[in-house]
Amino acid sequence: MKKLIFISFLIVSFFLSNTIIQAQSLNQLVQFMQGSFNSNEQATNDADFFDVSLEMVKIWKKDKQTRWLYVEQAISKNKNKPYRQRVYGITQTGENEFVSTVYLLPEPEKYIGAYKKTKKRFKNLNPPQLTIKEGCHITLIFNGTFYEGKTENNSCPSKLSGASYASSEVKIYKKQLLSWDRGFNGAGEQVWGAEKGAYIFKK
Repeated sequence: MKKLIFISFLIVSFFLSNTIIQAQSLNQLVQFMQGSFNSNEQATNDADFFDVSLEMVKIWKKDKQTRWLYVEQAISKNKNKPYRQRVYGITQTGENEFVSTVYLLPEPEKYIGAYKKTKKRFKNLNPPQLTIKEGCHITLIFNGTFYEGKTENNSCPSKLSGASYASSEVKIYKKQLLSWDRGFNGAGEQVWGAEKGAYIFKK
């Protein structure tokens, strides 16, 4: 009987410790992602890049399975007119594997600047009210130093500037984030996005 109890204790301890490790890994990814970023330094050194502001902040903190981030992106001199507003749902799918699912907001103009007061602005909004951007999720792999991932092939639809699909590639470090978003037409020709490489956003 004592041996059985001991084995049961070991099994419970294993699953408990594994759950804690996964939670720590997921929390670290979110910690790397959240904050105020901009590409000012890159834009200053290369005229082909704009000075872009990127705000990412946690919302719906009581959810234990998914970490939620409100994301707002704008040209730095026009922060009150963001060109992109999203919600990311971050989940852990393996020891070093994560998925960032992209969602659209209902009436996004109501949430401009919401990163400043998330508790108040998101009080009456819940995840089921969001619209998922099918095929636009990013699978992220942690290599011990940073997280890296991209969308799958041409799975993320886009109609911007005559595009058929969009691709996103990201590298997420503790103090900076590299993001390369591009749009392609049916012939595989790039029709929007940076041509030289990724935007470098620094905290």
